[in-house]
Amino acid sequence: RKRMTANEYTSFFKDSKNSQIKGETSVFYLYSKDAFLEIKEYNENMKIIIMLRHPVDFLISYHQDALYVGIENEPDFWKALDLEKNRKQGLNIPITNNFEKGLYYSELIDYATHIEKFMKTFKNNVKVILFEEFFSMWRTWINNKPMATTATLLWLSNSRPMRFEGWVTLKCVMSV
Repeated sequence: RKRMTANEYTSFFKDSKNSQIKGETSVFYLYSKDAFLEIKEYNENMKIIIMLRHPVDFLISYHQDALYVGIENEPDFWKALDLEKNRKQGLNIPITNNFEKGLYYSELIDYATHIEKFMKTFKNNVKVILFEEFFSMWRTWINNKPMATTATLLWLSNSRPMRFEGWVTLKCVMSV
């Protein structure tokens, strides 16, 4: 697949105002060998949010998504996990799979390895959020009781005052 140029990437935000925080999401930036370097090349001061889900919940959900998009063909979750060793040797790869590493379930939840490259590259500009805690905080924020979600928004905005118009959609640069 052809890599996007910096201009093509910037065009995603062409309709936004300078005063707005801009962001986008991609699950697979976390797993990429070089996405963190490309992000740094684009903007070395980029703020990165990594949203992690409980590993078991993530794997079960991921397996269902992988079945849906054709990366996986084993409908039994536990059997799919057992196939990982063979798949790393090139065996039992579904014919529709275009992302072989997506079948290496144990590597997907090796969060420390994936986070480390972002932490070393972006240092204090990386915030790790737990999926379950974020949505719990978001419900609190929606009920007019801003707590930690407000802290995350302030972190994103470099503590400058922010005005919210209507519903706020917070897109994370990284999520899992």
